[in-house]
Amino acid sequence: MTQSYLERVASTNGSDGPAGDASPGEWLGLYPALSEFLVASKWSNGDARLPGTLTLFSDGPVWKLCLSDKAQSRVAFVSGSSPQLAFQAAEEGLQRSSLDWRSQRPSKGRK
Repeated sequence: MTQSYLERVASTNGSDGPAGDASPGEWLGLYPALSEFLVASKWSNGDARLPGTLTLFSDGPVWKLCLSDKAQSRVAFVSGSSPQLAFQAAEEGLQRSSLDWRSQRPSKGRK
């Protein structure tokens, strides 16, 4: 049985996710928790789940990742001195459930 790193927080609304999962390719071996976060369309109990997203960007000499948990309307940020270290920080945070998740701000839309 494959270990699951997803942790579901109680929610007041339910939504259906996509029909199938994308393939994480070689990322599955390198980043199993991050791969699951990005592609899993079902929770461990079989309920539909919206896969997460990530945004990679640099801020001066620091690389940052924003993880967006669309299923639970929350975001977490990690950083590293290289993209690889930022991805490793995200992987470790997901595996240990130690990310500092914050409520996602509602989108104001473009004007």
